[in-house]
Amino acid sequence: MNTRRTVATALAVVASLALTACGSKSYTPLTQANFAKQVSLAAKDVKSVHMTMKASSLLTYDATFSFRAPVAMQLLTSTNATGTLQTAAIRVVGDAVYIQTAANGKWAKVPAAPGTAASQVKRDGPLSFVNQFKNGVKSIKYVGPTRIDGETVQHYTLVMDASQLGTSLLALAAKVPSFATLKTYKEQVYVSDQNLLRRITITFPAPVGTDQVDFVDWNVPVTIKAPAPSDIASSGS
Repeated sequence: MNTRRTVATALAVVASLALTACGSKSYTPLTQANFAKQVSLAAKDVKSVHMTMKASSLLTYDATFSFRAPVAMQLLTSTNATGTLQTAAIRVVGDAVYIQTAANGKWAKVPAAPGTAASQVKRDGPLSFVNQFKNGVKSIKYVGPTRIDGETVQHYTLVMDASQLGTSLLALAAKVPSFATLKTYKEQVYVSDQNLLRRITITFPAPVGTDQVDFVDWNVPVTIKAPAPSDIASSGS
């Protein structure tokens, strides 16, 4: 009898350790009432993040954000909306904005009013999606846990108010008739157990298709510096 009890206890301990090793933990699903707030709180004090976006074959976007002083961003983007591939590199360090010209590889320094560049960097990062969650969620469904690149994440389906797309919707409607009457669209949102954004997949009407945004390397230290003086084109060049 004692042997059976000992074996049963040992098996219980092994099972408990196995669950712990697999990262099993309780997760309280978010609701429509607290989704935006909790995702916003999770990202409130982050120092950096890497964000990539791919919108079908029309646009790619690869950006690193540093929210330590001075606020900084490094962005590489390519577009193919007109059938001609166009690329651009943008770097923001504090109040200074630099754009790399394709012709000679030099950077052009763009005038910016004090505080505006840093504010724009903050708005263009994860905060831009959080703000949409605050105002545009029509309904939300918790799908459950899944895995992305070996990481356990929590999956939600959101029905979003299309008006949150703002002027970008008007621009799309001018080229894609189906956008003129678009009222809602769906987002598949994946967050970590701490409610940090991991992936957002947005489904738009054809021919725009799927837009996927990934967030990785939260709080991984990064260094973004202004281009070297020798790499900055003079106003007369």
